[in-house]
Amino acid sequence: MHWTARQHTGPGKYEVYERLNREENHMSINPGESWAVNDEDRSTVTDGTEALRMVDMILGFTLSQAIYVAAKLDIATALAEKQRSVEELAEYAQAQPDFLRRIMRTLASHGVFTQYDADNFGLTPLGSTLIASEEGSVRDAAIMFMETQYKPFSKLVETVQTGKSAAQLYYGRPYFAQIALQPEQLLGFTKTMAATSSQMVLPLLDHYQLPEGRVVADIGGADGTLLAHFLTQNKDRQGVMFDLPHVVGSSSKVFAAANLTSRVEIVAGDFFQSVPTGVDIYIVKQILHDWTDDECRQILHNIAKAAAPGARVLIIEMVVPDGDIPHPSKTIDLVMMGMLTGKERSREEFRSLLSEAGMMLDQVVETPGYSVLETTVLAAV
Repeated sequence: MHWTARQHTGPGKYEVYERLNREENHMSINPGESWAVNDEDRSTVTDGTEALRMVDMILGFTLSQAIYVAAKLDIATALAEKQRSVEELAEYAQAQPDFLRRIMRTLASHGVFTQYDADNFGLTPLGSTLIASEEGSVRDAAIMFMETQYKPFSKLVETVQTGKSAAQLYYGRPYFAQIALQPEQLLGFTKTMAATSSQMVLPLLDHYQLPEGRVVADIGGADGTLLAHFLTQNKDRQGVMFDLPHVVGSSSKVFAAANLTSRVEIVAGDFFQSVPTGVDIYIVKQILHDWTDDECRQILHNIAKAAAPGARVLIIEMVVPDGDIPHPSKTIDLVMMGMLTGKERSREEFRSLLSEAGMMLDQVVETPGYSVLETTVLAAV
């Protein structure tokens, strides 16, 4: 949905209005509705409205690049304290004032900034997610996605035709192998995963109660943000932080800051080879969607092999709904297709993978975005 009109009631106070709403466009939908077109709606296809809407979608790359410019130049941080003129922002960012004004004007029309007049801009709640120093900022994500994934996506047609990932076609090597060669990109990826946890996953889990079990392991836990969250909420639990050797070291600072160092064992390893034993609850967050079905079977098999029967496995992923209902998992699925070898999965696809690994899907705890698939290990297979 795009935003065009704004009513100002003072700095930081604004209202936005939908440009395409149900009165203006019969094919606009509410969350949970289908995109199906009935006979009455077909007249809108020939009046030019849908062509304009399609062109707007085609030009979506301009918006993502404009956000990247704002993130890279750290514009949101400059506006964190007060509104500023284009000239002030240009001096701060070492940019050309007229070009920056056009970027700001476009982003203001999408609710990222507030435009008070031709030369002065302020920050909105949406734009504040790009402030560098804010906990859970997605500024690193904006930079990481554009600098490591934007260009490879030009190969998406070849991906669909050949079955090879766009990253492999563009870089000549798998995506994770590529960013491992670039320390700044690897750090950006790790920060992005941390931001995903703190801004998108953790709030949804604030009221989620862990199953019984004393030792909790985060498999592929990046910087440990999620494990720290659960251990802070559950004072009687011990943690195991598990990830690749060049990744796992960053978690020590997170645990130290949360006063959890004495309760966490940091273990380096590769979940395609093995995972820690002696664990009651294994957490697998946003891991399986990175990999093919065969690779997921290997990961799950290694967990089942390490775990005692009755151990719990919590898989935190988006679950793709059936039909043409809009859902963020369907967009993320294209990222998986283009950059990796994995995919987003439906509930039945998860159930099948788990069953083959000797696990039973007990229930799916649904949230607006991510879901927790609660699973029990039956036996190693």
